[in-house]
Amino acid sequence: MLKAAKDFVTVCIYNNVRGKDAEVLKAFREPAWNNPVVRFLDATGQDLIPRKDGVYRTEDLLERMKRALEKSAQAAGKSADPAPDAKTTAPDAGK
Repeated sequence: MLKAAKDFVTVCIYNNVRGKDAEVLKAFREPAWNNPVVRFLDATGQDLIPRKDGVYRTEDLLERMKRALEKSAQAAGKSADPAPDAKTTAPDAGK
């Protein structure tokens, strides 16, 4: 899972700051002063899996990361395995 973490871009949006942070909160319809929220978005800004607040445990975050990777791979029509099988990536694979 740690290898797969490199596929994520981490962003922190403060919920009590004016300016760009407030604009992002408004765009995602997030209330100010709410609990931390974890969202996994695709390249167009759409949620891969439903947003969730109160994600404090590492295990819960890792499970959500796994689900987001699976959903992303499913949408792209490929495997969610972050470490492809060497047989399929070797230059002479299939020969």
